Amino acid sequence: MIYSTYIVSISETVVVELAKEAVEAIRRAEQEADQIVKDASAKGAKMIADAKNEANGRYEKRISEAREKARIDLEAAGQQGADLITKTLRQAEKETESLRKSAEEKEQTAIQWILSNIL
Repeated sequence: MIYSTYIVSISETVVVELAKEAVEAIRRAEQEADQIVKDASAKGAKMIADAKNEANGRYEKRISEAREKARIDLEAAGQQGADLITKTLRQAEKETESLRKSAEEKEQTAIQWILSNIL
């Protein structure tokens, strides 16, 4: 019986040690799991921040490109407007000259008619 008490004592010690090792293994696993969750959370937050920064960069680039295109289009429209004004003024000058010549011819015709009727 001496051996059975000793065996029981050793068995209890082994069981206690195994239980302690199991508890410690569970604690380590929980700590590792907590660290994995923290790391994943930090990585996710960084990915979100990076995505926001990239989106903002793309947005700013597109806004800048749109403003540049609008500026170029506005300059082109201004030039087209100036060209149209120049063309219209030239046409108006031609029409004015044509009307002036027509008026001079009619004036000469009127003067000749008056002179022919008076004399």
